[in-house]
Amino acid sequence: MYLLALKDDALPGVIQQVCRLNPHAVYVHTAGSVPMSVFNNLAVNHGVLYPLQTFSKQKPLDFDSIPCLIEGANAFSQDVLWRIANALSKNVHLASSEDRRVMHLGAVFGCNFVNLCYTLANETLKSRGLDFELLLPLIDETAAKVHRMGPLEAQTGPAVRKDKKVMQGQMQLIDDADRRRLYELMSEMIHKLANK
Repeated sequence: MYLLALKDDALPGVIQQVCRLNPHAVYVHTAGSVPMSVFNNLAVNHGVLYPLQTFSKQKPLDFDSIPCLIEGANAFSQDVLWRIANALSKNVHLASSEDRRVMHLGAVFGCNFVNLCYTLANETLKSRGLDFELLLPLIDETAAKVHRMGPLEAQTGPAVRKDKKVMQGQMQLIDDADRRRLYELMSEMIHKLANK
């Protein structure tokens, strides 16, 4: 098996080169947003093993609970992927290319965009010499709540209540036009979703 864990944009070019190495091998990529069809007409046995997790070199992970989403082009490829994924994790699921694309988008909202918000919160506090660590119990409780209730039910804050005075006061604290637009858009969406 050849496992290709590369930047999404690099996959098509590398796949065209690597798939010539062994016609009997199983060729697999690990991307959430790249369809399995990227292997079409290049390899008979192919598929995807997408670990749904954020990875950082400096932070070890327990792979046992990481969801591994797999898709195989044929029964042989899927069986190989199933066995490998089950050796890595106890949380293995079949997922089509379209399902993986949607999961990846959900992960961008639930991880990457949230991390951007942490960065903005950190910079906001730093501008006044305040410590980001003060927010960690709030961040931990917010994450813990979505394990017990849905994200919408867990939502709190001035936007849910449409507390205009608080929101206007916060807007005055934001110097950057892009951050102000982001604050307005997110507040509007929170209010709409909370008050459907």
